[in-house]
Amino acid sequence: MADVEQDNPERQRRDLLMKLKKTTESLLAGQSVQGPWGTYGALRRICHDTESILCHRMRESKCVRTL
Repeated sequence: MADVEQDNPERQRRDLLMKLKKTTESLLAGQSVQGPWGTYGALRRICHDTESILCHRMRESKCVRTL
């Protein structure tokens, strides 16, 4: 059953988008006077999640991760 879920590209796309959504929501929910970007590593986490979405199902040689 787990292999079927891993091979399902639609589920993988949904999971990647949900991860970005949850990261963004958690940063915005914990806003201080500085806003969400005052949280240590906030921008890095958003960039990593976004990059994962953009690189989804691309060959490793075509998608170079910067983080």
